[in-house]
Amino acid sequence: MAGTELDLTPTERRMYEMLQDGERHTKEELRTCLYDHYSSAEGVRVHICTLRAKLPEGKLIVCEIRHRIAHYRLVYKFNRDFVINPSV
Repeated sequence: MAGTELDLTPTERRMYEMLQDGERHTKEELRTCLYDHYSSAEGVRVHICTLRAKLPEGKLIVCEIRHRIAHYRLVYKFNRDFVINPSV
């Protein structure tokens, strides 16, 4: 998958770049990737859905609920196990 260019919109690309650190990001953090800063958190969910469909096999965006707040994270899937940061 290295060197493979994803066909992403500018908004999806900004979200993907933010998520690549493997850390948890709230909808509010991801909302900074949208052009319209008055967009709702629903707009983030829509872009996450389309981004998930474009990811290559082995990469997933998961949603984790912590203290009643949704956090999104990009993870790598190997077999049945999830590896958050495979470079470590």
